[in-house]
Amino acid sequence: MKLSRRTTLAAPLSLLAGTARAAPLEHPHVVLGAGGLFSQVAKLPLVMARALGYFKDEGLDIEFIDFGSGAKGAQALIAGNTDFVSGAYEHTIDLQAKGMPMVGVVGMSRYPGYVLVVPKSKAGTIKSVSDLKGKVIGVSAPGSATQVFAVRALLKVGLTKADASYVGVGLGPTAVAAARAGQVDAIVTQDPATTEMWDDVVPLLDSRDEAGTVAAYGGDYVLDGLYTSWAFVKANPNTVQAVVNATVRAMLWLSKTPLDEIVAKVPAEYVKDKAQYRRMLAANLSSMQFDGRISPAAAQHAMESVLMFQPELKNAKIDLTKTYDNRFIDEALKKFK
Repeated sequence: MKLSRRTTLAAPLSLLAGTARAAPLEHPHVVLGAGGLFSQVAKLPLVMARALGYFKDEGLDIEFIDFGSGAKGAQALIAGNTDFVSGAYEHTIDLQAKGMPMVGVVGMSRYPGYVLVVPKSKAGTIKSVSDLKGKVIGVSAPGSATQVFAVRALLKVGLTKADASYVGVGLGPTAVAAARAGQVDAIVTQDPATTEMWDDVVPLLDSRDEAGTVAAYGGDYVLDGLYTSWAFVKANPNTVQAVVNATVRAMLWLSKTPLDEIVAKVPAEYVKDKAQYRRMLAANLSSMQFDGRISPAAAQHAMESVLMFQPELKNAKIDLTKTYDNRFIDEALKKFK
C-alpha cells in the first residue's frame, strides 16, 4: 500500500495522544478528504470547525477535498492523496481485512441518517422493502455505506444483496434529480438531500434518530467519522491530536448552541434555503451531539454491516480494537469539555 506522501516513520507509537500534546505539529498542512462534504449533513462538525477557526487555533492549515462518496475518499487515502478521510467508519474494518490498516480517530454521527425512500411515482407498487426485489436502488456509489444500508434493509426482510441492482447517483443534487425523475425505483439518501426531496418521496426506512437506528442496525452505531492510516498516526501523533481537538470542539459547540444560532453560523455556500436547512438540521442535529467515542457495540454492529455486504470476508482476521482509537478523543474532551 502506498501511504500518504506526508507519512514518515519518524515518531514511535509511544508518542501517541496525551504524551506529546504540547509538541510542535509534524505536518501543519493536512489534506482531509470527505465523502460528500457539501452533500452530507454529517460533515457539519468539520464545516463548523473550519468556519469557527478551530483548526487554525490548533495550528493547522486544512485543505478539504470533496470526493462525493466515502468509497472514493477511501481510495484517495489508500493512494496517498489525503492524510485523513471523513467517511464511514465501516471502511476501517473492510480495509483492515484487505491488509490496509486504518484507524477511526473520532466518530462524528451516532445515527447514520440514511433514509431509504421511493419516488412517489413508484409508491403504488413499492409499499415496503420486500417489494424491492428485482428493482434498481440508487446509492451514492457502488461499495459505499449507502449501499451497505440498502443491503441491510433487504437482508432484514429475507432478501439478499443480489435481489436488487444498484446504481451510483451521488448524495446531493444528482440524487435529488434521480429521485424526482423516477430514474431509480428506490434511493438511499442523506440530508440535506432527504429534506429537499421529501415532498416527492415515500420513506421505507429512516435512521435519523435512535429508534430508526436500532431498527436498521440493531443497536449502537457510529457511521460517519474521521479515519487515517496507522502509519500516519504513529508518525504524526501531534497532528492527529490537533485534528481531533478541532473536530471534537466543534461537536461540543453543536451540543451547546441554540439551533437558530447554528444555522446563522453555517457558511452561506452550504445553505440554499435557510428555512429548509433549519428543518433539515433539526431532524439530524442530535446525531452529532455526543462525545465522538466509538464504542465496542457500535464497532461490532459496523462489522456486521461489512460482513453482510461482503460475506467473503467472514474468514478474514479482523481485530476490531485496532479499527478505532478513542485516546485522541479522550484528550480533546479533557481540553474542551
